Amino acid sequence: MEYGLVIIAIILCNTHMAVFPMYFVFFLPYIVEEILSKFFINDRKKYLLGKIEIERHDKLKSLLIIFGISALVGVINPSGFTPYTYTIKTMMGNTMQYIREHKPLDLQFLLYNKQYIYAFIITIIIIIYPKIKIKICDLFLLIGLISLCFISVRQFSLFILISSSIFAIYLTKVINYFFKLKIFKGENFVLLKIVSTILIIFIILMMSIKYFNKQRKVEYVIESKYPINASLWIKDNLILEKLRMYNSYEDGSYLIFQGIPDFVDSRCDLFTYQFNKNLEKENDIFTDSMSINNNEQNYKKIFKKYNINACLINKSYSTIEMLKNDSNFKNVYEDDYYIIYIRKDFEGYRLK
Repeated sequence: MEYGLVIIAIILCNTHMAVFPMYFVFFLPYIVEEILSKFFINDRKKYLLGKIEIERHDKLKSLLIIFGISALVGVINPSGFTPYTYTIKTMMGNTMQYIREHKPLDLQFLLYNKQYIYAFIITIIIIIYPKIKIKICDLFLLIGLISLCFISVRQFSLFILISSSIFAIYLTKVINYFFKLKIFKGENFVLLKIVSTILIIFIILMMSIKYFNKQRKVEYVIESKYPINASLWIKDNLILEKLRMYNSYEDGSYLIFQGIPDFVDSRCDLFTYQFNKNLEKENDIFTDSMSINNNEQNYKKIFKKYNINACLINKSYSTIEMLKNDSNFKNVYEDDYYIIYIRKDFEGYRLK
């Protein structure tokens, strides 16, 4: 388990932009356990408060070497030290005001995803069960993962992924403990053990199949959320080389997928001052985009700033109402979900 998590740590830390806090979350639990075992216990294993297990592995030097090598490898990338400063820069920037996954974990998120609350409760019950001992490294790892969630909701998937392996180990210990009870002793209860095991496997299998079938029926690209037809129209009717189109943050990624130049997209780091020093402080592309969506700033000023000659807008945005009354723009496309406006002097429109 320990070595598996260390390997996962190396892979994740060197492929994830928020590398700095992740290094500590993955490595520190095992380093701390080794240090505590050397200074506070004489035997190979000891229990604190009769519950928390400290085990001596004599691998401190190896862990520190791996930690150092991984930290050095982390800077071998085109962005240099950005992986180590990413989390701090994100927290100092303005994306946390608008992007849900950048915000800290809150009760609203948990209430919307109630299954995670159930997972929390079950995990806590298993860990505090008096007959089950918990390793101090696992305890620290869980605390670290939860701390990452409170820094940013995007880390919650990592918590589910890693904590599930820990949860499975202690769930197995609970099941084995019950199988050792007197009710399961003797030849007459062999069948009961088998039936219980099959029942647990069946429940897990049915829950997995139910979840898989539910996700399988979900559309990958939903027409109401992505400009599917509008993108096809743009490629057929507008000259992309002359296009300077405004779009919302949510639509940018799909436009890139279709090969259409966008104004802003979900690679928000490229459009914020904290990561792109070519932009204006407190007045970068991301901020300008969000200020239009939320009617915080006059769109005409921003359109002039970036020489915008076309707009792709979801009908759910109030920007549509403003452009309807703008004499400089005209409506050239409309479907059930999206509208396209072009500036009247735009020279890249094929159907003039």
